Amino acid sequence: MISAVVIKMLENKLKRSIRYSSDVEMLKYNIKKEKGIDIGINTLKRLFGMLDDGCHEPRLYTLDTIARYLGYENWDKLLEHVGDSSYSGFSDLDGINSSSLHADDIVEFTYSPNRHIVLKYVDSGRFIVTMSENSKLLANDYVEADFFIKNFPLIVRKVIRDGIDLGSYQCGKISGLTSIELKKADDKC
Repeated sequence: MISAVVIKMLENKLKRSIRYSSDVEMLKYNIKKEKGIDIGINTLKRLFGMLDDGCHEPRLYTLDTIARYLGYENWDKLLEHVGDSSYSGFSDLDGINSSSLHADDIVEFTYSPNRHIVLKYVDSGRFIVTMSENSKLLANDYVEADFFIKNFPLIVRKVIRDGIDLGSYQCGKISGLTSIELKKADDKC
């Protein structure tokens, strides 16, 4: 499923909510009419969470088609726009700023398909991965991140594994983070 932010952008362009199969059919028709690209109805339904036939990610071609329909060169350019702070202020987003965390605070988040990560805050935007399910991040990796925002991808500036800098990493590039939970260290018994 794609991010709620991208869904909202599609709904604004389509000038209607996308809640039912008939709405998805209208989107398919408009993409074909405007861009000349015939995208499968089941592909679109999967993107909107209306069809679940396994846990595979959409093809980049499909995402690029959505981005072009919205007026962007490709999916990466669309994500750059969505991630641009001028698009929306952080104050009205559901998320966590790492600058407000203290040592041993826990940030737990999920993203599609079936990814679950638990991080323990160390200092200065650095975390250690304490638990990782179905992700390329592994337990004991050190990661650096500034913001955890629901429905937005997580941009990890740096991943350190066994002392080796693996570079940057994106979690939830397509759907964004689907849940975020903060457990303050001082709230523990």
